[in-house]
Amino acid sequence: YGNLQEWAKRTSGGASGAAVARKRVVYGSTELVDAGSFLGELGKLGREST
Repeated sequence: YGNLQEWAKRTSGGASGAAVARKRVVYGSTELVDAGSFLGELGKLGREST
């Protein structure tokens, strides 16, 4: 998690002018899961963020 935070800080250089900033989301994991489980976890994250 810490490595992802550091990477996000390094790669999110400030955009200037009228350019629209795009957000990029990267997920890391300590285990491999199937597609259904992954989507379930994304759903949980979405509910927690609202």
